[in-house]
Amino acid sequence: MLILRVGVLSSALDDWAKEEESRNVIDPEGGWELDTNAAETEEQEDEFEDATELWVHNSSFATDNVAAGSFGTAIQLLNRQFGIINFVPLKALFLSTYKSSHVYLSFVTSMPPVQLHVRRSSSASSTSRVLPVAVRTLTTIHVELTEGFHLVSGNKLQDARAAFRSVLQALLLVIMSSDADTVEISAMTTDVPGIDSLLELSLDSPPQNPPHDGS
Repeated sequence: MLILRVGVLSSALDDWAKEEESRNVIDPEGGWELDTNAAETEEQEDEFEDATELWVHNSSFATDNVAAGSFGTAIQLLNRQFGIINFVPLKALFLSTYKSSHVYLSFVTSMPPVQLHVRRSSSASSTSRVLPVAVRTLTTIHVELTEGFHLVSGNKLQDARAAFRSVLQALLLVIMSSDADTVEISAMTTDVPGIDSLLELSLDSPPQNPPHDGS
């Protein structure tokens, strides 16, 4: 598969986000919580053009930058933190994460929908704590991993291989909130590639012909 330079692909990925945003009217105040500190938070956000800028400003996790539509900074983080250079296979994951971090409401059919930004915590009253909803978690990835093993048991090796590779990609956009999460993710990123390699060998190996008895 074609390996693209990070700088060139950064522009291409940002174009994906712009295509999504161009279809909607952005709510300049963002968010949708109704806590008692909402007014104060909105005043603090005035220095930012959009609530999603806070997500980029507050987080060094690639997934939060993807949720904000800042694909360029997300791939820079993934390149620096994990050495990723080929982002083409991640396009669908980027777009699904971005779309899942926003809600679209249409009040009048003749007007474009309003985009609301879904936050991780509705009680966050400080701009330094404003972050997007966690779309992918270890729990959801465990479900995908279990499905992959079921596919192996059913001898659906091609599907299992795709499932395990999807797990590896999703792990890039998981937020590590504790040491236990770090250990678990580290274990999965060690075990799953081994499983994927075994499946690849199984799929690439020619079928064994039964021995002839010479008759």
